[in-house]
Amino acid sequence: MRPDVATIRLKPNDTRRLLIFAKPETAWTELEHLSVTFDPPVKELQVARTSQISGEEVALTFAEPEDFDQDEYPIETALRATAMFKEHPEPRLFERRVVITPSRVISQKKPIQLKDEPTFIRVTSRQPIKILVAGPDVHVKLRWDGKDELVAGNPPTWSFRVTCESPSVEPPTFLTRPVDGRFELLIQAATGLNAGEQIKFDVEAVGPGKALATAFLADVIEPPTPRKVPTKVLGGGQRRPPYDLLYVKKDQWHEETCWGEPWSGDDPGSFDDPNPKSPLMIFVNQDLDFLTTYRDRLLGKKLAESTIQQRINKYTTHVAFHLYQMYEKKRQLQAQPAESSSVEMPSEEQMRDEIRRVSRTLLKLMEVTQ
Repeated sequence: MRPDVATIRLKPNDTRRLLIFAKPETAWTELEHLSVTFDPPVKELQVARTSQISGEEVALTFAEPEDFDQDEYPIETALRATAMFKEHPEPRLFERRVVITPSRVISQKKPIQLKDEPTFIRVTSRQPIKILVAGPDVHVKLRWDGKDELVAGNPPTWSFRVTCESPSVEPPTFLTRPVDGRFELLIQAATGLNAGEQIKFDVEAVGPGKALATAFLADVIEPPTPRKVPTKVLGGGQRRPPYDLLYVKKDQWHEETCWGEPWSGDDPGSFDDPNPKSPLMIFVNQDLDFLTTYRDRLLGKKLAESTIQQRINKYTTHVAFHLYQMYEKKRQLQAQPAESSSVEMPSEEQMRDEIRRVSRTLLKLMEVTQ
């Protein structure tokens, strides 16, 4: 696939084009069948396929409806391409993670008017909901149009009630307090849940002489298992880092692997979260403006090429390790229940600014000390 990225990132109403081809590319003439599917399906995701001589172009567009609830973002699915070739009974398959996030400029939609007499309650998280066996808590977003103070007080005017129908055990659930009409249901992956089960949850808002209800289904799935890779490790003593490090050159800046956007001369690096099919991906920009200036200064001092490369490698190692620490911090915050964490989850823009500051500080220190 070109561009060969671990995660395909989309913005609403923007089109992302990919090229699916064979290796070797000459084998494309032997193609008998190619299917492109998404798991889970995303009804707003439009797919246009165009056959070419050496492959097939796939254009992806997420058509955001006018009444779309922004709480449904981010939306995740997996693109799966399956091909059959002549004289090869086994299909060829590859998967890529697809993440759809909101545009930076979010349209100003009329806010929901909160009422003394609420009229609805609904789930705003993208479905189907998935519960990982022995995995972390699942956060399900909900919304109603009742005022927040209706569920405050002792006793409150309104209360929420959660029930579920499970083939095995009923997982513990917890509800957060509404803020501006939004709240969350936390579902714990209880011991005894079996992969393949489907659990029905009912959420009710009960008030004076009135009740509002909504429901959703949750699928229990197996956690991703380690994959055996038949690779011979040379040397025997070097430990492999817990991520794949990819270098980005200027001619690759158009690829949207920099926090879901194209690169610039001011972007030192970024990372893509791991998924069941690919590890954590860390990207380091080799043509960063500050790094290019630093390299030119070393050349001006007429240092040996090996010395220059050694210093550039030192910079790259520090930047990659800091990006890895940023990912670990993000992962720790994601694992904490929303109401128990006093630290706000950093946005991609905040992480982008952080690695910029770290990169500039590192290069300035290297200029002073060496």
